[in-house]
Amino acid sequence: MRGAIKRIQMAVWATVFWSALLSSALSQTTVGESEEFKVLMERNIFNRHRTATRQDAPRETPAPQPAPAPDHLDLTGSMIVSGEAMAFFGGSRTEYRGLRRVNEEVAGARVTRISGERVVLAMEDKQFSVPVGGRIVIRPGEEWEVLDHGAVGGSSGSRSGGFRGRDFSRDDRRNRDGGRDGSRDNNNE
Repeated sequence: MRGAIKRIQMAVWATVFWSALLSSALSQTTVGESEEFKVLMERNIFNRHRTATRQDAPRETPAPQPAPAPDHLDLTGSMIVSGEAMAFFGGSRTEYRGLRRVNEEVAGARVTRISGERVVLAMEDKQFSVPVGGRIVIRPGEEWEVLDHGAVGGSSGSRSGGFRGRDFSRDDRRNRDGGRDGSRDNNNE
């Protein structure tokens, strides 16, 4: 243990000695030579006469920040099951996302009508008809803008996932009656 401590002490003294020697040697160099060693003189942490020489970079005016993206409400699908209409929404805020029925609110608007192809929303004295796969762009202080599914991101024939409106009320018979087409399978009885 004592040997390790002695080695550390020797290394520290050697570092101090060599930095002092280097510092005195650099201070005795000519002007032409000192340019080559300027970095060593400026950054010598063992030089007790060292002073801070921070040079600030010229300040640039920051680029103007782009306007934040407007909120949006997406109608991802609609569905009618046993006469009950439902619309599926997504959007830029979590409170916009989810299932809504007629007379429920989404993004401050009331759902007034749901069909297989579109949903009608009412806000104050205005109505907005949004196709399945469409989007409403919400900019504060401006009127809402309804975009169809082609303008939202995709080809005009594509849908943005979710349910494409369909009336499932006839398919409920299959579940009650046991068969795919409403007939019972007699082989299992």
